[in-house]
Amino acid sequence: MNLKEQGFTVGDFSYTGNGNELRQWKRCGCLSCRAVFDVSEITWWVNERHVEGQTAFCPRCNVDMVFAAKRGIELSSDTFLEIDRLLEDEAGKAYIEMFGSEDVRSVEKPSDVEVFIKTAFATAQSSRTN
Repeated sequence: MNLKEQGFTVGDFSYTGNGNELRQWKRCGCLSCRAVFDVSEITWWVNERHVEGQTAFCPRCNVDMVFAAKRGIELSSDTFLEIDRLLEDEAGKAYIEMFGSEDVRSVEKPSDVEVFIKTAFATAQSSRTN
């Protein structure tokens, strides 16, 4: 059974302001380098301004894309591919909602891209809290 069938959403793999979740679930993964590690290995934490909570930086690649292995999820290369698909699906939905087209060439101004990114982020955050 894949992640979506198990009820996971993009919000389950949030990597911003999730310090409490990381500490609760103990096992972590990095969406950037695909490393899997224990929360005790994290040494770099940042207090965020735009969300509540701390954000962890990966102890392997120093990128702030660390998420918790919730509900005992097995972290494998297949799991990372499924998470990528979930994120792409959500970003695609937000993009079409914003611009009414799947065609990336329809974005005319850099500010449109910024608005899209903020909307995709907000959608992911609201999925996380629901």
